[in-house]
Amino acid sequence: MVTPSFHSYFRIGDLDIPGNRITIEANINRTQPYLPGGGNNTEGDVVSKHTDPTNVNYLLRPNHAYITTTNGFFGTPDICDIEVNKNYHIAMVYDGATLKFYRNGFL
Repeated sequence: MVTPSFHSYFRIGDLDIPGNRITIEANINRTQPYLPGGGNNTEGDVVSKHTDPTNVNYLLRPNHAYITTTNGFFGTPDICDIEVNKNYHIAMVYDGATLKFYRNGFL
């Protein structure tokens, strides 16, 4: 899928994922710079099911990931920023105990 412009998104409704393990991945190419704290998706939400910082079912961004489970809240540390107009493969993997973030296959 390709979004036509900055601040575009796809809505798929309330997707409930059963079980206690999940992998979410995406191929991305940002055309605008990442603006931490800017709001309105300028922080780079790629795949998410969350309403606010206190209710994060899962959230995948270009530089980190978050998930809330029955075991608690998990987040990965920020890594280096991405370059604009460059392709990346990003993924978050939760195995029931640990959350991992991958970019281009590297943990």
